[in-house]
Amino acid sequence: MSSSFGERYSYFKQVLSPIWLFKSEKELQLAKEIVNTPGVPNERVSVADVKWARTLYASAFHPDTGQVNPLIGRMSFQIPGNTIVTALMLTFYRSPLQQVSMQFINQSFMAFCNYTNRNAQAPLSNQQVLLGYLSATGTAVGVSFQLSRVAAKATNPLMAKLVPFVAVCAGNMVNVPLMRQQDFLEGIPVNDSPLEQGGGSNRLGQSRQLGVMCLAQVVATRISAAIPIMVLPPLVMNYLNKSAERRNIQVHKKSFGRPLWVLFEASLIGVCTYMVLPLAVALFPQHSSISIDKLERPLHRQIKETHPNVQVVYYNKGL
Repeated sequence: MSSSFGERYSYFKQVLSPIWLFKSEKELQLAKEIVNTPGVPNERVSVADVKWARTLYASAFHPDTGQVNPLIGRMSFQIPGNTIVTALMLTFYRSPLQQVSMQFINQSFMAFCNYTNRNAQAPLSNQQVLLGYLSATGTAVGVSFQLSRVAAKATNPLMAKLVPFVAVCAGNMVNVPLMRQQDFLEGIPVNDSPLEQGGGSNRLGQSRQLGVMCLAQVVATRISAAIPIMVLPPLVMNYLNKSAERRNIQVHKKSFGRPLWVLFEASLIGVCTYMVLPLAVALFPQHSSISIDKLERPLHRQIKETHPNVQVVYYNKGL
């Protein structure tokens, strides 16, 4: 995939589209066959067919294993999934119990997505997965609980609405490194050719330097996505609520007012997620390359000794 931000954005905007969730098992397998068929496009398979297959494949299959991801962990589920979870967090935030429950749901969803889209070349043990999940959930729940107590004493109701955002950021800073701890403990694999869909390459070693850099980029991506999705809707709803109060419109006291208010906020979150998520994911390339001269010295010497003709290596940042 091109390293151009514009092309990455266009690519992820297509891959993240929820429309791919409605494809049948037969269509998924057809897409996989086309992606893994050499010499396409040809007389039987058009350019449009190949583009359709590659987009569907990327939205539903793991790029390393070639297996269909569980529905909740698919790229095409990220927009509706994040919309639902964020709407829950921004709706049920008034009590510590609600905060704790929603952060538990959010971190469970994030942990599952992290595990599903992990770098399969650096597998985690069940103990490591459990540690990452419990640590991230505990951090987000703890931060949420403490901040909710502080926000309860604040005069501005907007403070309570922003508690989930801070808790999510804290949880991501723990969730991502722990769920992908192999990346900085042992490094991420580097290969002699691009990790293309349906293709193969030879592993040349593992780079801890790249592992740390990729984890930082993933955390930055998650926080960048959370800022407009979890901050903008509360600001807009707070403004609308104050405007309604100035006009003496008691929307929350009407029998139909509260559901409509929640539905409008959920729709606003959905629009923000649809617009922002592809931008955030496109900030850094998923598949990239680097000169071996920029790798740590031990790995550089190892590659020079075993593969003297290799000057550039390729790696998968993950999502």
